[in-house]
Formats: sequence, C-alpha cells, structure tokens
Amino acid sequence: MGSHGGKRQGAGRPPGRANSVSKGEYARFSENARCFAEEALNVLRHIALTSQSEPARVSAAVAILNRAYGRPRQAEPPIPDEGFTQPTVIRLIAGSSENSG
Repeated sequence: MGSHGGKRQGAGRPPGRANSVSKGEYARFSENARCFAEEALNVLRHIALTSQSEPARVSAAVAILNRAYGRPRQAEPPIPDEGFTQPTVIRLIAGSSENSG
C-alpha cells in the first residue's frame, strides 16, 4: 500500500512548467462563465431567502456579499507603539488580615 498525503517524490507539477490551461483558454472560460453570473446570483438569492437549511442560507448570503463587496481582509494584530505597556495583573486574595478585625 502506498503512502497517502504529504510530499511524495515526483508528485505535482514540475517546477518551471507552465499551467496546462493557457491564458487564452482561461479568458474564454471566464467569459463563458460570466454568461451565467446573473442566473447563479438569482439561485444564491433564492437559497438565502427560502432555504430550510440555515447553513445553506448563511453560505448563500456570504457568497452574495463576497461578490458584491469582495472578500473581507483578515484582521492584522495591532503593532504596539513606543508607549505600549504590558497589562498589570492584580490578584485579590480572600481573607487578608487587613479586612478582618
């Protein structure tokens, strides 16, 4: 039995080799696909509004939003500036001698 998954000797497209689909073929494919864009959007709209499956409605709504506004960028963590300080941890200990008396 052969190995499954991961990097295997000789697997994949050799480095430097062009894609099997030419730019012209890709352009023609994209142009043909655009002919169905309005119908596909109507299908997504129908699913988003009428599907009994909540995951299907959410998925359709997300697809519509992504096409309308583009996919959202992944938020980057803020870069601390020079005035950044680490938060202070304060521990409260129950039963300290100051409170009893």
